[in-house]
Amino acid sequence: MLVHPKQFEFVDPKLTFSVKDSGGRFEITVSSKAFAKGVWLDLITADCVFSDNFFDLHGDGRTITVDRSTVSSDLTEAEFTNELTVSSYYEMLGLE
Repeated sequence: MLVHPKQFEFVDPKLTFSVKDSGGRFEITVSSKAFAKGVWLDLITADCVFSDNFFDLHGDGRTITVDRSTVSSDLTEAEFTNELTVSSYYEMLGLE
């Protein structure tokens, strides 16, 4: 970005994600079709420790991990996927 975020014309990054249960951890792959500023991950009601939960994507993908021992509830892959929210600066500004 060569300008302040306030002046940047964001386009919908079309964020997508998938979750894979790898035994002792969940692997979350987040992808975008365009630049996504300030992508953050969170769970709706449970707590956990993400290997990274605030980053930029440049029209590519990134894999984040969560050690199952850090999840406050014993969640299945489907439950974890339903709990997970993935947002960016674009959604925060209400540009969608």
